[in-house]
Amino acid sequence: MTRRRKNNKKYTLILSIAIVLAAVAFVRGVQLQAKAAEYEKQVNAMSEKLEKEKQRTTDLEEYKTYVQTKEFVEQYAKEKLGLIYEDEIIFEGQ
Repeated sequence: MTRRRKNNKKYTLILSIAIVLAAVAFVRGVQLQAKAAEYEKQVNAMSEKLEKEKQRTTDLEEYKTYVQTKEFVEQYAKEKLGLIYEDEIIFEGQ
């Protein structure tokens, strides 16, 4: 075999390996991009859930404050327990 032919085979082998490595890197990059997009969706979903929970916490804090008011106690006593003030008159309609 001539020297030139040996060099051509070496270059062909090196070029083939480089092409395979580039293809593997490309496929791996596409897979990583897909995973990144999936993780981004999860982050967005969790952010929305966090905002909803923050709103729920705010609502519960407001309700906690409301149930400690005299207005709530009176309303609860009337509606749930049927209690009234001594001098209060109730008119029942049909």
